[in-house]
Amino acid sequence: MKTTPQKISKRIRSFINTLGDIDEPEYLLFTNCSNKYLPQHCLSNCEAESHFTDSPVVFGWVIWEDKKTRSMVAEFHAVIRRKNKLVDITPRVDGESRVLFVPDKERVASRLNERQWNTWQNHSANIHTKPCVVINSHNDKLF
Repeated sequence: MKTTPQKISKRIRSFINTLGDIDEPEYLLFTNCSNKYLPQHCLSNCEAESHFTDSPVVFGWVIWEDKKTRSMVAEFHAVIRRKNKLVDITPRVDGESRVLFVPDKERVASRLNERQWNTWQNHSANIHTKPCVVINSHNDKLF
């Protein structure tokens, strides 16, 4: 089962470094800004929040770990920056109380149309494989 890493171990940091030019990882708690924001719709949630509050959107990766399979996944994600702090406004599907977020200085998502985004596919690795990153379209609901 994928879950937030309990600590930023050497192994987790090594995996994060494969993402390229990124900022320091940071644990973020969920902040409920609107009941309209849906789980797994971070791009649309942050777009709407930015429109309402002028808070900039920050793109990056949520790091998940599966200790049973010894694998890690970096899931492309968006948060907002409010008063120089990163804020995760997207509700969790799995009830995680916090996530490990790593801002990405290079990769962004862009809206293709009302229902789709041009975004990044998950980045994954386990003890026996080499990670890779590719561009992928991702469906996301617009409010």
